[in-house]
Amino acid sequence: MKTDKFSPLSVISALRRKNIALVYSFQNEEAAGFGHYDYWRFNVVSDWCKAVEQLGATPYILDVRTFGHKVINNSLPPIDFIINLNAGNQSLSTLGLVPSLAGFIGVPCIPNETLATVAGESKALANRVAVSHGIRVPKVLSPSQGGGIIRPDNYGSSCGVGIQQEGIDSKNELYQEFIKGIDCTIPLLYSPLTHRLETLPGIMYLPDSRDMSWFLGKKEKTQHKGYVKILAEIAPDASEKLIEMAESFQIKTLCRVDTRIECSDYRMLETIRKEPISLSYLRFIEINAMPTINEGINYCNALNGLSKQHPLGEVRAECLSLIPDMQETTFVLFCSICGYLDN
Repeated sequence: MKTDKFSPLSVISALRRKNIALVYSFQNEEAAGFGHYDYWRFNVVSDWCKAVEQLGATPYILDVRTFGHKVINNSLPPIDFIINLNAGNQSLSTLGLVPSLAGFIGVPCIPNETLATVAGESKALANRVAVSHGIRVPKVLSPSQGGGIIRPDNYGSSCGVGIQQEGIDSKNELYQEFIKGIDCTIPLLYSPLTHRLETLPGIMYLPDSRDMSWFLGKKEKTQHKGYVKILAEIAPDASEKLIEMAESFQIKTLCRVDTRIECSDYRMLETIRKEPISLSYLRFIEINAMPTINEGINYCNALNGLSKQHPLGEVRAECLSLIPDMQETTFVLFCSICGYLDN
């Protein structure tokens, strides 16, 4: 593991006057191939725009269709990095559009390139990769077995997730056993100190009902009630396996791993919470190479839980000394750019 002395100032100085394109989904786009189940609202775009400006670079904002036309017509201005904000796609081929065009013109795409972005969204494929790294996953059930949980293979944001009540579309849905316990999402971010991905503190969802059969579905995400979120330290054995798995997806910058902490009742959960969460308690749900990132939500909240001893804690502290009003989104962008500069 590299431990070369790293200077955030040198990176920030090098970014001044660089051009960074933010490519977003235009909500009124109705053309074939632009089907979405959800959009990132403009507060996501604006936080990324501010992040570019806080690093001293120039933001260039355009929608996916305009970006595609300009790439094909060779009419883009000089671009040094591309931030992919084309979220909520109903098709993996559409999800890979922006990073593929970025690769075509040879410009680094943040958060990740096409393979990493698309492969993780296939739930069935991601489950196989997790198993190959020794991470437990819920077992696959047959359609005749009741009480399992359905997950559309190509969607995110809990869209279509639910306990089985009717037929299963085995070609497009993953049907697995339901794990009693609680949801825990674990962000990973590139560290320019260690030159690899590192796990951030996890975010655990504790239901008000203390019901270990509760899970974070689309309705719960929309209503933002019925649970509290707390930070959870991730044990080294779990961190190492999650990092290895993410690296096998060729994730260079960041991702988020959604898991289920297996426990039979609230008393058992209280015992588990007294120590860092070890691999033995985690069940893999999915990996997301393009998670929603803006101020005040999970990914950024996890950064607030960093200690100075964490491989990213020292870097964040130095960046804050250079940019006193730094957003967490800005720090995510800074580390993501470092991931490309180091590779």
